[in-house]
Amino acid sequence: MAPERRRSTAGNPKKRTFRVQYFLPKRLTKKKHQVCQAMFLMALNISKDRVNHVAKFSFDGVVPKETRGGERLSQKYENKKQKVREFLDKLPAKESQYNRHKYKRIYLDSSLSERKLFTLYQER
Repeated sequence: MAPERRRSTAGNPKKRTFRVQYFLPKRLTKKKHQVCQAMFLMALNISKDRVNHVAKFSFDGVVPKETRGGERLSQKYENKKQKVREFLDKLPAKESQYNRHKYKRIYLDSSLSERKLFTLYQER
């Protein structure tokens, strides 16, 4: 059994909480030009639901913070990464034997393994 649909009547009109206006920038000037919804959707190649979702959450002018994807580990460990880069920069390095003029890569001594590098880093 499906729930009854509520229809607006003269005594109980539906009220919209907000109105969406669509603007596209003019090419030569930085002014905005108001367009209809169909033109806006075709120009950006997006769906109506996408626009409605963004409009619903940005009603106060602020787009909500993105919460998908979990914790941002790259930001969390940025300090550690910087310390490791500084440690590697202090190690003696040499240029490649071949194509020195072509490539500006530098290499660590081949006797340094990952384990040795890790113990050196911990001792520092």
